[in-house]
Amino acid sequence: MISPSSQIGSNCYISHGVTIGKVHTGPREGTPTLCDDVFLGPGVKVLGNLTIYRNAAVGANSVVLDDVPRDSFAAGMPARVVAARGASEIIGSDIYENH
Repeated sequence: MISPSSQIGSNCYISHGVTIGKVHTGPREGTPTLCDDVFLGPGVKVLGNLTIYRNAAVGANSVVLDDVPRDSFAAGMPARVVAARGASEIIGSDIYENH
């Protein structure tokens, strides 16, 4: 499910079972922004007013509640940066070449 007001950059890979959702109240009110070349693994939940920056990757079943920096890999509940390597290095650049 993808909130219609979310912003999604080019060349993003969104796996099955991903939710990109709006938070309706509180300090995180709003919808997510995904920059270019983002990878979201299966079952990822991205919730609220946050940004996943260029070439970032998020591991399967993670819950993203805060920004994910450029060229990093985040995982967990809530998601935290676990590697300073981006999507192209972890997943492989060929994943984006096959779109």
